[in-house]
Amino acid sequence: MKLILIITIFSVWLALSLMSQFGINKFKRNVFSKLLLPEWRFFSPQPLSNDMILYYRDKNSDFLTHWKPAIPDLDSKFYNFLFNPNRRVRKAVIDASKVLSIKFSEDNEGIHTTVPYLVLLFYVSSIPRDYLATETQFALITSSHQKEKSELIFSSSFHALE
Repeated sequence: MKLILIITIFSVWLALSLMSQFGINKFKRNVFSKLLLPEWRFFSPQPLSNDMILYYRDKNSDFLTHWKPAIPDLDSKFYNFLFNPNRRVRKAVIDASKVLSIKFSEDNEGIHTTVPYLVLLFYVSSIPRDYLATETQFALITSSHQKEKSELIFSSSFHALE
């Protein structure tokens, strides 16, 4: 009898934990935040505290585009845990963004010659464009699920596209 009770309790807890991971946001906030359920995001690009997003925009003599996310949201496929060719690029951009934000907060002298800055500039410059842009600029912005407003961490100067 005790074994059945223990199995039932852990089964319900596991089911609620899985529902909290894949459930509806409003439902998650109202119900699951009051329960003692884990929120697993071990290797996620969306950490629990805040998200760091890389944006870019382009210009030439006639126009200036709106800010666009440099890493588009990719639909997760069931086979991505086995084969995901974009994983390494996304990881490199995320790591370079984190290092650049730390370096910028410590000392912004010579930030334009650091490896993370050049990695992000190379990545943003290599994004295919549909128009005749001559220059590009990128920015790092943090957003949080708890805060309504996003915060600018770093904005580069404009760089020529080749």
